[in-house]
Order: sequence, then structure tokens, then C-alpha cells
Amino acid sequence: AISTEQSKLEATLRQPANAEVLQRSLLLNTLVERKSVSWTKIFADLEEVMPASVRLIQVRLPQINSRNEVLLDMVVGAQGPEPVIGFLKQLQSSPRFGPATVHNSVPPSENEPLYRYRVSVSYAQKL
Repeated sequence: AISTEQSKLEATLRQPANAEVLQRSLLLNTLVERKSVSWTKIFADLEEVMPASVRLIQVRLPQINSRNEVLLDMVVGAQGPEPVIGFLKQLQSSPRFGPATVHNSVPPSENEPLYRYRVSVSYAQKL
């Protein structure tokens, strides 16, 4: 019965006359979700688990998935791989963060003296 009722409501919302209101509603809900993520809290929680020898180079706009989980995508750097491995272990042992995934790594170059790693991790910030 609930599925039938939801289907009827979705059909009403998808009618051409209601499409603009639906799109606006989705946009506003997305903006509210993004605004509910606290950058101050993200940086404070990262500071608790990040060793002094690891540098946060970049954090991309957090993504919120369909289960209302916040996903962080960031680039970190260090003089060698060992500090980053320590950082990943601390992320995983923290109650605020989930398992981390390393997407790629870039060795030092003339312009950038640090090993750089792109890492994504789930973040348990209450929305």
C-alpha cells in the first residue's frame, strides 16, 4: 500500500506542470545538505588523526551519498610513504572516519618535493 501511494505521489510530482517545482525542491534540498557539512568540524577531526609530518594539500567539496553519508576526497603529502601509511591507519581506527581508499600517488618532482596521495574516506559527521 505504501509503495502504491508513493508511486502515485511521484507520478503527480513528475507531471509537466509540477516538474519545475520538483527541480527547484531538489536543488534547494541539495544546497541545504551541503550547507549542513561543517568545514570547521572536518578540519578539527582531521587534525586529531593527522601526524605532524603529513600535510593536507587539498580537500574537495564533500559529497553526500544516498545513505546520507559524507565522503571526503583529499590530497595529502609527506616526505615519504611511511607517514601517510600511519595517517591511513589512524583514519581507520578513528570513530569519525571509515576505511580509507588511496586512489593514486605521485612521487616528488622538481616543483613539488612531497609524495602526494589522493585519498577518499567516509566521514561520520552528523547532518
